[in-house]
Amino acid sequence: YMSLGGLPGAGRLLLWSDAWAIFVGIHGGFSPAAPAAGNEVDSEESVNYEYGLRYSKKDLYVEAIGFFSDYSNLIGRCRVSDSVCGPGEEFSAGDVQIAGAELNVNYVLDFAAGWSLPIAFVYTYTESAFQDSFLSDFPQWGSVVSGDQLPYLPEHAARFQIGLENDRFAAVVAAKYVSEMREQAGHGDLTPGLFTPDYTIIDVSASWSINDAWLLRAVVENVTDEREIVSRRPIGARPTAPQVYKLGFQYRF
Repeated sequence: YMSLGGLPGAGRLLLWSDAWAIFVGIHGGFSPAAPAAGNEVDSEESVNYEYGLRYSKKDLYVEAIGFFSDYSNLIGRCRVSDSVCGPGEEFSAGDVQIAGAELNVNYVLDFAAGWSLPIAFVYTYTESAFQDSFLSDFPQWGSVVSGDQLPYLPEHAARFQIGLENDRFAAVVAAKYVSEMREQAGHGDLTPGLFTPDYTIIDVSASWSINDAWLLRAVVENVTDEREIVSRRPIGARPTAPQVYKLGFQYRF
């Protein structure tokens, strides 16, 4: 297919067999520069590539994707809570490249008497690099050397989910993992106070159809009550969401 809108894009899906497919795509990206206080910044433009394999047969679905984004002018925007720049002020980072890969696996194991065990796993690897050296007043960038990594972009992110269900009942346990992240552009060893640690959040949920009209739902978020800093910007350290219990009923007309 090909995009006919304002941004160019094209993609191709090739069916190798009944189960296998190969796909590739290229798309343009654009973010207009907004009027900023006291500075002039060009609009953000990028070219984004994706390519991969897909396998789908019966109860198994697997997808492996590679991606690459080439920014000709990455924009950073100052927020109201940023104290060292004016709200709405924009900053240019020049050429930036982001690349990575993603694996997506879904499998359903069927049992007798209508029970099934759905399993899902997603993993994403991402790397990034500024292509220019510069000194920026934008607090997330600061003094940038060519090859520095972007802030707030984890190298590893994963989610694993397993459930048990039938026509009336469903239970799911999900674990989400995020690796450590820089909070300011840089490379090499992480600087204390300028990165967030890795963390894992586990959620549990269940639902039960009492009858054709009523559905009971129960959820426990952050079962282990994990407490880690996920960001120090824009207004200081912010932790993961606390442990939360939810119970509710749904009436279906």
